[in-house]
This record gives sequence, C-alpha cells and structure tokens, in this order.
Amino acid sequence: MGTRALIGYLDTDQKPSILTTTTNQFDGYYEQRFINKDGEEEIIPGLGFNLNKFYNSDSKAEEIANMGYISYVDSETGEGVNNSTSTSQPEKIKLTDNFNEAMMEIAIEIDRGGRNYGYIWDNENEEWITIKNNGIGRMTKDLEMNLAHLKEKFTMMPERPDQTMNENKSEEEDVFRDWISDMLKYKSYDEVVKTVNRYLKDALMDDELVAKVKAEKNKKPTPEIPGFEGTQDALDNLFEEEYQKRQWQHRAGIIK
Repeated sequence: MGTRALIGYLDTDQKPSILTTTTNQFDGYYEQRFINKDGEEEIIPGLGFNLNKFYNSDSKAEEIANMGYISYVDSETGEGVNNSTSTSQPEKIKLTDNFNEAMMEIAIEIDRGGRNYGYIWDNENEEWITIKNNGIGRMTKDLEMNLAHLKEKFTMMPERPDQTMNENKSEEEDVFRDWISDMLKYKSYDEVVKTVNRYLKDALMDDELVAKVKAEKNKKPTPEIPGFEGTQDALDNLFEEEYQKRQWQHRAGIIK
C-alpha cells in the first residue's frame, strides 16, 4: 500500500541537533491486524514493526536513516529495498536550538510530501518514536510529549519572549497581513475570520502553508466592495491575539 513515511535519526549530541531523514514509499504504517476467514487474528508487519525488529539499535537506526529513499523494508530479511529509479540522498536538517520549535520543525518535515507517519530514532533512549500524521499541531504536541526528556539538550527561550517580539517580525506575518487585507476586498468579515482561523489552527508557518495561503488568496478576483469600515483593525486584533499568542506560547514552552 502507498502509505508514505519518514524515517528520522535525531542526533542531539551535536550542536545544533541534526535530523537525518529517509523517505519510505510503501507500507509506512506500524502494522495491520485483521481477522482471517478462520476467525484468527493475523498481523501484517509494516515499516514501524520492521524498524523495531531489524533496526533497533543506534548504529542500525543511523544506517537506515542515511539511505535517502527506500520503497519498503523487507519483512523477511530486513533489507531496505529500493525498486524505483529514485537516487535521493538523505536530508540532514539542522534544528533550531529551542525545543518546542525543533519539535515543530520535525512535524513539518514529516508532513512535507504528504507522509502519513514519522518514525524518529531517539538516540538518548535508543528507541523508535512513532508519530501518526494527524496534522502539524498534533504531531508537534506528540513529539514534545514523547521527547520531553531531551529538553535540556536544547536552549529554551528567554523568560520574557514578549521583549523580543517586536524586534523579530517575521516574513510569515507579512504574508498573513497581505493575504488578510486582500481577502477583505471580496469576502465578508465572518468569512475571513473562518478562513484565517482555519490556517491559524496549528499556529505554524512553513513553505507549503505559505503556498496554500497564496493559492487561497488568488481563488477569486479582488474587486473593491464597500461596507468594511473598521474591519481591518478587527482583523489586525484577531491576528495579534491568536497568531502571535500561539506562536510565542509554543516558543516559551507554555503549550506542550
């Protein structure tokens, strides 16, 4: 089955921490269980099961994470099979030194390319962490919970992150502001609020999300429509209260 997954080796002994990744194309689920015609339970091993069976040591986990691309892991031999023409090299991602943001970056990487699962090797506890793609926000929380023991490996944010907020206005904030401003020309206030909240749900921004924002923005022409006096201020307030609050709660470790 075409269930895609990311295989990641998280090395927190380096500064900054490095995530090395391989893409797995098929059978990326952990395992499948079903009842056969005789009423007996059968188990079909997937990627997660095979990683724990064949790659459950630090050296083996690092080995498969450095393959770059595999079609699947053979359930009999444990071999990482590549039956495609892909010669992709492993990606090595330098993570930010803030724990919450680093977990967010890993979640974004799992989500990239429509992967259904992520398997992250924790080199401190020497075990595989299984993450199902239920959205970037949920994955971030799952990673923060499962890898909470690694917090000391990262540098946390200052005690008062609000002091640096105005000094670090991001490009993503500008994208959102422009997008909101354009939407107000052809959508009602309530429609804009619903659209913005949909994208603010995960309190994240990445290249893929920026692309979605731009695509949404270009769905309709933007003729000038009267009747929106005061709406821009209201949307500005919404943006400040929801987007920035959630971003900095993540960075400060308030949201786990």
